Amino acid sequence: MVLALIAFIGMSALVSPSAISKTIEKCADNRFDKDDAYDLKLSYPLGFTDTDISTLQYADCIESVSPYPDEAYSVSQNNAIDAPNIYPSLYIHVKGARKDITMSDSYRRLINDAREYIEINMEPSLTAAREQSISMDLRREIEKLESSIGESEEKAASLDEELTTLEKDYEKAIADLDSEQESIDKAKDLIQAREKNAQTTIENGKKDLSGVLDEVYSKANVTASDLKKAQGLSNYVSGSEKSMHKSFTSQWAELSGIETQLHEDQTELTEKKEQREEEIAKEKASISQDKAEADKKIRSLESQLDESRSRWMIEDRNSLPEYALLAESDNVMLERFAPYGVLIYSLSFLICMIIIISIVTRNRSRIISWRRRGLEDRIIISLFVRRSALSAAIGAVTGSIIGCILSPIAYMYSYSDSIGVPFSGLGAEWLLPLGGTLLLTFASALTALLTYHMTMKKRTDSVVT
Repeated sequence: MVLALIAFIGMSALVSPSAISKTIEKCADNRFDKDDAYDLKLSYPLGFTDTDISTLQYADCIESVSPYPDEAYSVSQNNAIDAPNIYPSLYIHVKGARKDITMSDSYRRLINDAREYIEINMEPSLTAAREQSISMDLRREIEKLESSIGESEEKAASLDEELTTLEKDYEKAIADLDSEQESIDKAKDLIQAREKNAQTTIENGKKDLSGVLDEVYSKANVTASDLKKAQGLSNYVSGSEKSMHKSFTSQWAELSGIETQLHEDQTELTEKKEQREEEIAKEKASISQDKAEADKKIRSLESQLDESRSRWMIEDRNSLPEYALLAESDNVMLERFAPYGVLIYSLSFLICMIIIISIVTRNRSRIISWRRRGLEDRIIISLFVRRSALSAAIGAVTGSIIGCILSPIAYMYSYSDSIGVPFSGLGAEWLLPLGGTLLLTFASALTALLTYHMTMKKRTDSVVT
């Protein structure tokens, strides 16, 4: 039982990575054949013409060429001669590649041979003329953008100058307004002084009027002349007071109007200055943004100008994200897990041999007892050989079934979402598990046979001695 278990572990470890790898390749092949995915992709900044397509179509190693990844394309005679169409990419199906399994060695050989042929014999038509034309167009566009940047810089400098002038004019206007305010303040002080003098004069006139009235009323006999004098003085004082009050009120009102207008002018001037500063700031921000965009376009055009002189590129299916992921999974199985599988199989092989040797040597006394009873060696040998070989074979066959069938199915269903390809059939080959099973079975039988003969030989030698 232990022998079968060890054989099972070794064989399943040996065949699982290879079986999973072959299944990945087959499922990927079904997927890409169904999608009619290209085998090679040519890319060129200057583009390809119908003449290039026609040239490739005549190559023995190429089945079809199209500027579109999902449809066929045929070149007419006029198109091949005039070459009016420019295509940035060409998609190639290699002859015979569809019959091979994707990612298999034979498929890679076909693709590499086709790639080598194209790299040696392919030279896009009209390269120099198109390069010169594209370079001239790019340079004209760059010069146009550089000119616009120069104009933007001049406009920005003009706005800065306007901003400086605006600040100077504002400061001058504020200084003029301050000067007018000082004049108004002086006028206010003058009116106040005149008001004070006028008030003093009126008070003196009122005192004189009071003296006259006292004099008139102190007389025993008041004459008409006295009354007229008193009345005249009273009218003079009253009229002067009204006239002065009216004059000063008018002057204060005029000064107040002037001062109010002065404040309004200052407020309006400040608002206009702030509004213009805000407009200039927005214009400068817009100019800066336009300049940054123009610089970005120039860098992009310069990059295109460099690319226009670069050679065309050729890629295989590894440029497809899902294909690259599948190829990586396939390589992981073959390069990382397959060596571990060989190591585990080798260890299990060695352990199985040790177990068989142990079984035979531990049963030496029983073998001697069977021989004393008259049991022939060939019968005893066949018993150990048959049981050892059968146990190893059962374990190896079970491990092969698990490794070639269950492991690929479990892997594909577990990782179908991440690798992007559903399970569509097993791709395992049975040569490896068959060879491993036969080797383990034969080695087990041979080990049992040799161990029996060596054990019995030692026993016979000891008896003779």
